[in-house]
Amino acid sequence: MSFVNNKFFSLLLISALALTGCAASEETSTSNPSSSATATDGQNSTSDPNGGESGETSEPEPTADPAYVLERYSQIAGRSCLKALDEGVIEQSADGLIKLIMVPKDQAYLGYSAVYIEQFGDQVTDRYVELLYDTSYFSSCTDYFDMELAQEAGAEFEYVEIKEDLENATYEVTREFDGEQYTMAYEVIGGVITSSERVIQDSIRLDITYGITDAELALLAEAVDGYLESE
Repeated sequence: MSFVNNKFFSLLLISALALTGCAASEETSTSNPSSSATATDGQNSTSDPNGGESGETSEPEPTADPAYVLERYSQIAGRSCLKALDEGVIEQSADGLIKLIMVPKDQAYLGYSAVYIEQFGDQVTDRYVELLYDTSYFSSCTDYFDMELAQEAGAEFEYVEIKEDLENATYEVTREFDGEQYTMAYEVIGGVITSSERVIQDSIRLDITYGITDAELALLAEAVDGYLESE
């Protein structure tokens, strides 16, 4: 298992997920376990994404009006992230070679609650492992936290376009990062995001599962122990 600060794999993660939160990669490096070591500054948030108490919310009526499309997507983004924070989440490629795990805060291991694992060889030890300190690495949370930050600042959520396909339960969200536009496609089942994929050739689709098992807790513990031993 490797805990080297390997920029190749970090860049692969950024390219695959196109998460705006990756701009803070230097701050979330495993070489800097600061006060954000729980990996989820946003895990203290319990508010409903619509500004009220958590629970059932009324869905806007189907319409192509951009304001309503944004409202529907905002509710989905909020439900997805709050569910991920509450239950934990696993986001992984179909072949299982890339996996991001986030456990609920109360199940954190030695203060750590999120990890990125990439298998690059046939052996169990052929892994790149990086502990994560920023929830926005997760597709289930990245847009929601940007929406929350915008709301706190009294600003608008910054996006270029949101395309909604109600028949196929998908959203395509186009945003801008470092002056370049990118589009993420999200599949929605049961009102939450269940897959994400950047709309480019040869992109990596991540399937999203809410809730964790002992296997994910063990992987997190293994990653933390390995990291601490390497210090």
